[in-house]
Amino acid sequence: MYSVLIVDDEPMIREGLKTIINWEEEGYTVIDTASNGREAIEKHHQLNPDLTILDIRMPGLTGLEVIEHLRSEGKKGQFLILSGHADFDYAKKAISFGVGGYLLKPVDEEEMVEELERIKARLDKEQSVKQRNTNEDFFYREHVIESILHGGQVWSAEDLKKYDLYWPSYQVVLIEVFNESSTHMSAEIKKEMTDLLASSKSGIVFTAGKYIGCLLNSPLLTSDERHRFYNETIMTLKRFSSPVYIAAGTGVLHMEEIKTSYDEAVHLLEERFFFTEQTVLMRNEGYGLSMPIKEREEELQGLDENKITDTLYYALDIRSKDLLSRVLDQFQQWVLTEDYTEHEIKNMITKIAAVALNKLSLVNSETKLIATEHTAMLSALYQQPTFVALLDTLQLQFSELIQQLGVNSKDTVIKQMIDFIKRNPGDHLKLEVLAEVFNYNSSYLGKLFKNYTGESFNVFLDKVRMEKAKSLLEEGQKVHQVSDQIGYANVDYFHTKFKKYMGISPSAYRDQHKQRQK
Repeated sequence: MYSVLIVDDEPMIREGLKTIINWEEEGYTVIDTASNGREAIEKHHQLNPDLTILDIRMPGLTGLEVIEHLRSEGKKGQFLILSGHADFDYAKKAISFGVGGYLLKPVDEEEMVEELERIKARLDKEQSVKQRNTNEDFFYREHVIESILHGGQVWSAEDLKKYDLYWPSYQVVLIEVFNESSTHMSAEIKKEMTDLLASSKSGIVFTAGKYIGCLLNSPLLTSDERHRFYNETIMTLKRFSSPVYIAAGTGVLHMEEIKTSYDEAVHLLEERFFFTEQTVLMRNEGYGLSMPIKEREEELQGLDENKITDTLYYALDIRSKDLLSRVLDQFQQWVLTEDYTEHEIKNMITKIAAVALNKLSLVNSETKLIATEHTAMLSALYQQPTFVALLDTLQLQFSELIQQLGVNSKDTVIKQMIDFIKRNPGDHLKLEVLAEVFNYNSSYLGKLFKNYTGESFNVFLDKVRMEKAKSLLEEGQKVHQVSDQIGYANVDYFHTKFKKYMGISPSAYRDQHKQRQK
């Protein structure tokens, strides 16, 4: 289909032209309209239509002035003039501008179709010649580039001039369209980028394995130039609806040096999982996730996978989006102090999230249903192209989960703590741990807790554990099993605590309960 822009200052004529012709049947599609000459020029710049149909007399710029302006800019495409005046001088001038046709108003449908068919034949011929020449040029140019990148071949200046590759400088830019594996779609992406570079005469496109390669004849030296190239590429590839990542090697002066530029760009894209800024990535530009400063590193001491898992579960259990944000931030900073690969990070965060959801599912039947629903969504984490996207996806999922569980803002911090302790007596709970979970100073939280309950945190925790121990012993569990389940790693210590609380040993209590049951 060839694209058509209709320009006329009368709305009824614009709409009439859109409906009087079966454009699709004639091989065209109307992509937009314009109501005056200046708007026509702006839309022609934006849309680059194959055919522009425009009124010869309009307020401001006339149709001929529009054509003259666009031709002076080197714009191609066909033009079809409409006029209410059978003026031969206009017709002669239109022909001198290379106008494809001239029709009088009111437009006769049959005459219009004849003109469209004639113009389409011309467009078909131009397209065929252009495609043949372009294909031949691309083939030879790609051959030259690939022979240098993969074969180390050296080409003479005469040969480079022959293929229009003798430039004052060169730079390789590589484009990755994430999750784009279709050969057909890759060809479409390559075509879009070819058209983009051809319009600005800034370079050529070549295939680079899973990437689309661009060899630029003027390196992107400044931040503004890189941002501009990035934004133009994103707009060009917008219809593919996939994340796009772009990296560039340094500029070089000789064609045989483009392998260096290419290798730098490949290395950057291999590391793009850790990059955050949306621009063309370049070496030593500092676009990656920053390492923690010294004070932050001290905060992260003692952090490990198990602690992150526990804290993530706590965030879900107490319905705290604030804690969720803090633990994911800690995970990000902690990972950056290690030397993990993208695959290792994805495996680790998926495991941490799965364990936290599993612990949540054990609380009651309601949380089990919600946790199970979100467990099925964890596979989406593997599909994320960057570390930031990975954490954002998890935070979004778990924020929705917390919303489903219901956030009770009326609960005091202490009541939340009490409920949390009763639900999780077997965890290795300490006041310092809960202070971190609830984002309080531990000493201050301890005072609040004692004022509310009348008991210190440790005394209250022991009482909750003893009551849980009684319940487990009544079920007939062994003493060492009970000790482990309520958070006492040392069985002798549990034995001492229980006897002090109940006046008899755990085994004696279990036996007494059995006797009462008979």
